Amino acid sequence: MLTPYTVELEQEIYDVRYPLAVSYASKNGLNQTTVDPSDAWIGIAASGITYREVREALTRLGLVSDHDIAAAGIRLLRMQMPIQFDPETIRTFARRVDTLVVVEEKQPFVEALIMQSLYTSSHRPMVLGKHDAHGQPLFRTYGHLDADLIIDPLRRVLAERIGDRGAGETGASADPGQRRLDPFAVLLLRVPAQSQHPGRPTDRSSAPASGATMALFMDPERVGDIAGITCMGNEGRGGSAWPTSSARSSDPEPRRRHVLPQRPTSRSRRHEPPA
Repeated sequence: MLTPYTVELEQEIYDVRYPLAVSYASKNGLNQTTVDPSDAWIGIAASGITYREVREALTRLGLVSDHDIAAAGIRLLRMQMPIQFDPETIRTFARRVDTLVVVEEKQPFVEALIMQSLYTSSHRPMVLGKHDAHGQPLFRTYGHLDADLIIDPLRRVLAERIGDRGAGETGASADPGQRRLDPFAVLLLRVPAQSQHPGRPTDRSSAPASGATMALFMDPERVGDIAGITCMGNEGRGGSAWPTSSARSSDPEPRRRHVLPQRPTSRSRRHEPPA
């Protein structure tokens, strides 16, 4: 589309579609205050899977249930649809609290929107996120944020109210027997499997190397330690290789025949020896 039609479309997006999206989120309760004590002194906002990691971090700090969190004066906001952003939701969430903590991965996108929504409000609590009240780094601005990385910053913010609860917990799993998933282990441990179609269940590329796997629902005898999960379509790409004549001849295991017979292609027919 070309101007001036794009101007009309832009007006429709901002004047019609955005307000409809905000109304949809409000009416369907997509951004909910999950813990709401009347005497809350601090609010913690997070979206998506980061909210679940915040709950895990609070659990390790001794705040296991909603009742424990409310008794500590903590209000929680679970944002399942942060964009389009609704300033009124934030103003309601921030009522009568002294501090707002925004836990989000990467750059402070939601944090900036929350600050903007509270700028003209009569009640403006301190907003912490990537930095604390003294300007020191709080939640990191790169990579993911799991409970291991959230627990220490939360302890710093909540220390004056929760005391030494969870003092023995650090940025490590509370269960010493629990193994963490290494997102790079798949690339490091997945060895070439001479496959033209990696990841297909009829192909030996789906057989994982010892100590690594790319599937969760395979036969137990074919599965090693779970090292990570790839997106759909990438199951066999980590370290996969195209078949070569030398690779086929040196393969220690016989190649598994396909369940369905394959019709020869024009390329394979060209290389067939003469009768």
